[in-house]
Amino acid sequence: MVRILPLTFSNFQPNHFVIRETNKKVFVDQLGFNSIVELINHYALSKEPIFTKDKQVKVVIKTPVERQKWELSHEDVELTKKLGEGAFGEVWKGKLLKVTDGNGQPVPVAVKTAKLEAMNKEQIKEIMREARLMRTLDHINVVKFYGVAAGAEPLYVIMELADGGALDSALAKQHFPMIRKYEMILQAACGLAYIHDKKVPIRWLPVETILSGLYVPQTDVFAFGIMAWEITEDGKEPYPGMKVLEVALQVPKGYRMKFSTETNCWNEKWEDRTSMKDIVKWMKGFVKAHGGDPGPTGVMEKIGKKLKRNSREKQNRTSTMSSSGAVSSPNVSTATAKI
Repeated sequence: MVRILPLTFSNFQPNHFVIRETNKKVFVDQLGFNSIVELINHYALSKEPIFTKDKQVKVVIKTPVERQKWELSHEDVELTKKLGEGAFGEVWKGKLLKVTDGNGQPVPVAVKTAKLEAMNKEQIKEIMREARLMRTLDHINVVKFYGVAAGAEPLYVIMELADGGALDSALAKQHFPMIRKYEMILQAACGLAYIHDKKVPIRWLPVETILSGLYVPQTDVFAFGIMAWEITEDGKEPYPGMKVLEVALQVPKGYRMKFSTETNCWNEKWEDRTSMKDIVKWMKGFVKAHGGDPGPTGVMEKIGKKLKRNSREKQNRTSTMSSSGAVSSPNVSTATAKI
């Protein structure tokens, strides 16, 4: 087994040393050690220089780079149940042993395991780019990123566990009252508005992206409108009856799905679309006025519990939406939803 690690910087350039393992010993030159930790400790404490392969550079290990909070070890994670598998890895339910919940129990997590041998260098870089991006996010309506375990294979990406199941499946089975659906849309809007504030793009299929590859925050507003359509339509697949290529051809020509809710999320010019910040502001008032929960701890924060809401509560609180987009429920006046 061969590992290549950037052990030191000299003259502002990283120097890479090949650490070889032979007969259960690790080497960077002629001296063998029982582990990489033992090897590094020896050269750090003894100040014995290490030479690069071409013998042109002599370096001494001096200052360690401490492990960051998000840089986890495989030993920090216990895998408990396999949830799925793809071409490049698996998804597991697990426990993050070094982080506890309010009851002192290890936090349940979702673990993406990456088969590095099945991935090229760019795909591995993309995983790490995503990890670096997500570690900056901390919001109640954004799935929490705990860290990456990259010290061994397979690579682990550890995320908050969303154990309520797929939203589209739950919508199809539960048939939530319309006000509950608008709560879901609101909480998703809050998360997306936060991500926009952090300058993080999440693209889908707006006109400007299809035609020119342009991304602006309002690009995500187009995708948000599609998600809102899916929620109001009980999880149906968007652009029903159309293939991907057909959608890509027809959307730039002005085709839009029929939406029971008035929206300018799908305006052709991105400048004419509402910002996520304004959508959140308006929807909070709308949901509150109609007896819903405007947050901050609404549907999406505890999606698993909300999706398992029993039938009695659904019967006690119902609301319907007319074809014109009017939402009505007990004790509230009729109003038009607009996103």
